[in-house]
Amino acid sequence: ETATASGAGGLSGGGARTEVIERGGAGAFHGNFASTFQSEKLNARNPFARNKPPYYERTIDGNASGPIIRNRLSVDFTVSDNKQENVGTVKAETPDGPFSLGVTRPTLNRSYNVKGVLQLADAHSLNIGFLYATKDSKNENVGDFTLPERASRTQTGNHVMDLREISILSERTVHDVHFIWRKEHSETNPLGNALAITVKDAFNGGGAQNRDRSGGNEYELSNLIYFVGEKLTMRSGFQSWHGHISSVSEDNFYGEFIFSDLASFRAGKPLKYRITCCDP
Repeated sequence: ETATASGAGGLSGGGARTEVIERGGAGAFHGNFASTFQSEKLNARNPFARNKPPYYERTIDGNASGPIIRNRLSVDFTVSDNKQENVGTVKAETPDGPFSLGVTRPTLNRSYNVKGVLQLADAHSLNIGFLYATKDSKNENVGDFTLPERASRTQTGNHVMDLREISILSERTVHDVHFIWRKEHSETNPLGNALAITVKDAFNGGGAQNRDRSGGNEYELSNLIYFVGEKLTMRSGFQSWHGHISSVSEDNFYGEFIFSDLASFRAGKPLKYRITCCDP
């Protein structure tokens, strides 16, 4: 009963559930809002860094729901906005001498979710849902022995559209038509395309070489009829799924030299060299 079209879940992955069919335009209006803020003004500088990078965090969460048109339309809107500028410290030993720097790694998460119930007739309702979510993470990987030149950025986006038409055929019988569309995209890009240099317990420099792209579309359609008897509940119909998913990875396409220590790096004697070739 709780399975998806691909077969995942099912009774073993969630068990039976009680489902409530909402009526459009019913109930009362509700809402809530919460926000928190933090900054670097009351934070001390890291003693191992020569600078004090800015630190900032902001979280905003809000929700509003209720009848827009009495006995006809209900809407539920949820928003979440979280921005973090976490700080770290690079403490490395380079051929030019000790290197220390405080760095900021900004991350921004946003999501907007709208749901609505439109009462088409006394026994027919249309449920509409739309979700839009994004994430942007900058200056990844930097910290400890990893220099700022080896940073990368990851951006993701998700879209979900949900349509569901419910017809109450009788006191015990319900007809349910459900369509879901999902679109996902994720992309990671390094700050620069260059050979990677890793010197153990000293520094990690060069390019991050973690370029990656993935995404796809999924479509799910179901047409079901429910019948609730005195001692037996039956659900019959069909459920279909179609998807197109792609992924391209260009990890380590410029090569990486690994040195056992700083003396080996100065002498030009690497411990290992590796590179990925051919079609990504």
